[in-house]
Amino acid sequence: SWQAFSYTYSDLAGEPASITNLAWTPATHTTPAKLSGRVLDDAQVSGVNVEIDLNGDNVPEAVVKSDAYGKFEYTYTPSTSSAPTQVTLQIRTSQSINGQTPQTGAWNSHTFSNPAPAALTPPSLGAWGLAVDDG
Repeated sequence: SWQAFSYTYSDLAGEPASITNLAWTPATHTTPAKLSGRVLDDAQVSGVNVEIDLNGDNVPEAVVKSDAYGKFEYTYTPSTSSAPTQVTLQIRTSQSINGQTPQTGAWNSHTFSNPAPAALTPPSLGAWGLAVDDG
């Protein structure tokens, strides 16, 4: 015989998005330093906030969004005129799906080597003279 029962469906929240493929590209004389990576998630990778703490106070000073493929890029600007030789950043993700409470990951600390760009060598002028010396 049939018996009636009731239940409540509960959609458990998934884990916050994770970050992979982190890469640091040091500055050159013509381009600033850049941090790039990719967001992985079981729900969506597009539009995930990647929060970056520049000074270790657990507050994001920068936020970038991932693209449709989960890729993101952040252009690093040092807080002083002389860039440090090592840069330590804390990075995490934060995302809200369908208006739910945002899922925010834990801070992960990463230290990157940030060598100063090599000194520019001034151009030099080789041997020169008049092509035709008639006098």
